[in-house]
Amino acid sequence: MNIEIGAYITIITAIVAAFLAYRNQLRLKAFELFLTRRDSVLKDIEKFIEKLYIVKDELDSDTETIAFNKYKKEFYDESLILYHKVKGANFGGTASVFLETFWAIIGEPVKKDSTIDAKDWVRRTLNVLTALYGFSHSQVTREIESIAFSFIGRLKRKYSSRLKKEKAKKKNC
Repeated sequence: MNIEIGAYITIITAIVAAFLAYRNQLRLKAFELFLTRRDSVLKDIEKFIEKLYIVKDELDSDTETIAFNKYKKEFYDESLILYHKVKGANFGGTASVFLETFWAIIGEPVKKDSTIDAKDWVRRTLNVLTALYGFSHSQVTREIESIAFSFIGRLKRKYSSRLKKEKAKKKNC
């Protein structure tokens, strides 16, 4: 009985290789879709920040109550949409804390017995939203790096950056 085992090994190897290639392509496509979604959320945050700067300029030039009352309801509705978009994009723990703070600040003018300083409200909203944008953007960058570089490559980059920091500290001392 002469059995040709080489042909069977070749077929099994081809099937395993095809499965691994399919799984890798599926992972890359999912990451691409996820990255596109997160990019659109970051652009929405940018648009909201631009709108807040426009309101800030109007508050500096106009009477505060007219400009602020004009935008109060509109900001609440758009903030609700932005809140759920960012929540769905899942930017991580730090971004979630900033998102909850953003939502608490956005809800302040809507309360019935709330009398707040409009300029202060816009300033606080801008601060939280820009911090949220920064942490979200760094999270996206970190995830791109995790898929672009191998584990060993990431460790080498981390180690080399740590060495550069230590050398810089030694020079400054």
